[in-house]
Amino acid sequence: MLTQYLTLLETEHGREVFAKFYQTHRNEIYHKAYMILHNTQDAEDMVQETFLSLARNADRMPNSEPGKVWFYMDTVVKNKSRNLLKQREMQSILSMEES
Repeated sequence: MLTQYLTLLETEHGREVFAKFYQTHRNEIYHKAYMILHNTQDAEDMVQETFLSLARNADRMPNSEPGKVWFYMDTVVKNKSRNLLKQREMQSILSMEES
């Protein structure tokens, strides 16, 4: 999966920074998603979406400090995970109303 993200980045420096961040923080991102979703597949999906978001927005933070990037990633994974829960809750409510 890392290779797919790296193809989205334009510079070698960007790829190196992204790869290091991915390898260092992937498990932490997964853990945060899992603590919200309590589902391994959903947590993996959120990890992928979170790192995809970072890859797509990497040009906006070329010289960002690692702490700022981590804060961004932490916020993204939490928001995406919570949004997934809300979406599923709404689907459940709509299904119940249709029944």
